[in-house]
Amino acid sequence: MSSSKKTTTVEVLEEGDTVFGHSNMAGKYWVREYRDGQETGGAFFSSKGDADKHIKEYLIEVEDY
Repeated sequence: MSSSKKTTTVEVLEEGDTVFGHSNMAGKYWVREYRDGQETGGAFFSSKGDADKHIKEYLIEVEDY
């Protein structure tokens, strides 16, 4: 079983910022997910606490092979 390295980044969006050409996101905290340096997903959160919770869950998530 090979293990991939998971990392995340958090971008705090300001009013008027756009992501993928859109300016109406579900929250101002954009969590971007990476595996082995390649972006694989992401999500928007309205609170820093929710973003932090998601990051912790993502980083400890057991991969199902």
